[in-house]
Amino acid sequence: MPQLPMVGFVGLGVMGSALSSHLLRAGYEVVGYDIVLDRLAEHTARGGAVAASPAEVAARAGVVVTSLPTARAFADVVRGVDGLHARPAAGLIVVETSTLPIEAKEEARQFLAARDVILLDCPLSGTGEQARRRDVVAYLSGDETAKAGAAPVVQAMTRACHDVGPFGSGSKMKFVANLLVAVHNLAAAEALLLASRAGLDLDAVLAAVGDGAGTSRMFEVRGPFMAAGNYQPSVRTEVFQKDIEIITAFADQLRAPTPLFSLASVFYRAALAQGRADDDTACVYEVLRELAPHGTPSAKEDDVAPDPDHAMAIEWDVPVPMDDGVELRADVFRPEGGGRHPVILSCGPYAKGLAFEDGYPDQWRNMTRDHPDVTAGSSSRYQVWEVADPEKWVPDGYVCVRVDSRGAGRSPGRLDCFSERETRDLYECIEWAGRQPWSNGKVGLTGISYYAMNQWQVAGLQPPHLAAMCVWEGAADFYRDATHHGGIVSTFWERWYPRQVISVQHGVGDRGRRSRVTGVPVAGPETLREAELERARTDFGAEIRAHALDDESSRSLPARSARPTSRSGRPAWSSRPGTGSRSPSVAGTTSSITPAPRGFSRSGTR
Repeated sequence: MPQLPMVGFVGLGVMGSALSSHLLRAGYEVVGYDIVLDRLAEHTARGGAVAASPAEVAARAGVVVTSLPTARAFADVVRGVDGLHARPAAGLIVVETSTLPIEAKEEARQFLAARDVILLDCPLSGTGEQARRRDVVAYLSGDETAKAGAAPVVQAMTRACHDVGPFGSGSKMKFVANLLVAVHNLAAAEALLLASRAGLDLDAVLAAVGDGAGTSRMFEVRGPFMAAGNYQPSVRTEVFQKDIEIITAFADQLRAPTPLFSLASVFYRAALAQGRADDDTACVYEVLRELAPHGTPSAKEDDVAPDPDHAMAIEWDVPVPMDDGVELRADVFRPEGGGRHPVILSCGPYAKGLAFEDGYPDQWRNMTRDHPDVTAGSSSRYQVWEVADPEKWVPDGYVCVRVDSRGAGRSPGRLDCFSERETRDLYECIEWAGRQPWSNGKVGLTGISYYAMNQWQVAGLQPPHLAAMCVWEGAADFYRDATHHGGIVSTFWERWYPRQVISVQHGVGDRGRRSRVTGVPVAGPETLREAELERARTDFGAEIRAHALDDESSRSLPARSARPTSRSGRPAWSSRPGTGSRSPSVAGTTSSITPAPRGFSRSGTR
């Protein structure tokens, strides 16, 4: 059997490592280069040879394949000091397989042609997982003679190789293909979410729908990832976003309308905003799942439950929209008979539907024994941990609003306590409450501990409708007051988080407690697998231990950065009361120790 020629390979990432492996199995010698040393070691372990630079690859091989993430990386490989142009073998053919702007490839083609190197445009259609199975398709374009010489190499690493014509036609074909990939991937996620909420078994859906007219390649390839909640990257969302931007620019240049693609691209950007850059693009399923309405339908007049004993109307699980599309859930207790009233609001992770007596029986027993005034004049059926009892406030003309924070209780999303995102959510809740028809535009905050600390945080953002604060047992310095007393780490948080927060994380569902008033799961309505719950929350204790010293993560202020989709550490308050650019006591809102002005008729204490 004749010896196959040596092939060069530059870029040994997810795609490159899979493609070069097929060449090795086909009997080619493959000399590879990558800037990541571990990838070179893996290539050697597979039987490949390694080079010190792209120039060395070009000198040793007759055909060189490139698989690179960006146009900048491709330009460096071609034009760099030790680039492909430096000392190429005679008659060198370069097969460029990446999805890049046509202009970048054309510039490289002309640059290499002046040095007697022929560049072919040959992007591949398929994911990293498909590449590992040799299930990708090549769109080969360029010089006819060079295509004939490179075709055996391309065919050895793909399922099919299509000659699509002159240089650049391959990229155009790939843009068309990836437009469909973006739309079909999102459509698969949408269909599976609908199936999930309809109570269907997703494995059965994949089998049945995959066998019918509704299937697509993305449904078959990425649907199993979505059903399993497995987003190990086959194509990273950050990389695919690059493709989306290239296709958008290409379509704009041609003035071609792409309404479905344009709409789909929003959800990939949302995935990046949610910190999913390194996840597989199947993660758009999670983006949709966070946007999906949860809990009972939006409250209508017929859904409002009267409480005749206290002249109080109650709305359960009212949706409160956030600026990123997620809807938190609130219970609203308001006076009957209409009118506009001041609002007392709380937002936290302890599950608004969990009765005090059910969640904390020992504390409830001790409190009611030692302080009988707590239950005086109240049935206590709406009493929950550390917030105001509506049966005592609503009769006096107040609206009480309780919101489950993101990822807790009845509110979907990622559970991330004391984060910038959570602080921004509280801001949005305040502004939402201030605009409701039952509100007079004055919103007050009250609560103990957690509900006190997040008051300081949100005050730094100066919500226009925030009129009063009542802070009990709050911490003004996260490092000194909360996590490291005297510089010694407090173990409280590692015990608190699983007992009081994770136990009511959104998605515990039927495995957790039910409301003694409504009968629904306090941490539902959906019931998620433990692996899904773990992915949907931060490791709070580990984050605290990762910052043994008082560093920037303890001092960053949401009022400064206020980015709703990411976190640079534990934000919120200045390092000491009264220091920093905005201390809690001068945060632009009414102090908790003085009566609130402008029509909020109480100081917040009783």
